[in-house]
Amino acid sequence: MSNTSRHPIVLMGYVKRLPSLTPEEFYKYWETVHAPLVVPWVLKHGITDYRQVHTPQSLRSALTPSAMEYDGYGQLTAQSLEDIQAALQDPYYAEVIEPDERRFIDKSAAMVTAAGHQVDILKGGEDVRRVEESTGGK
Repeated sequence: MSNTSRHPIVLMGYVKRLPSLTPEEFYKYWETVHAPLVVPWVLKHGITDYRQVHTPQSLRSALTPSAMEYDGYGQLTAQSLEDIQAALQDPYYAEVIEPDERRFIDKSAAMVTAAGHQVDILKGGEDVRRVEESTGGK
């Protein structure tokens, strides 16, 4: 059974940096070393978007007490859950990506992962609900 729908599937993983790294070192490594390893893997599996959201303490503290204590989260977007599952089963993930994550992510910290359907309401400053209504949801 395919989980393809008109709403893309989004997988999010919240991460904490290794205590041995400064926040600056963590963000730099994640963006400049880890991301180039991830890009060919996600492209191979039809994943349409890969995002890193860096959440420095200055931003988290502005939202206290409701801010989660993670240094950031990664987000993958695909047309189906099967695309994401296939990517995670790829030997490249186990042999390259996951070992690299251990170089900068504290894997012993609780790593929250969530998956769901992306439903755009406002995109690029435009209310996309009106566009979908006028085109019949296409």
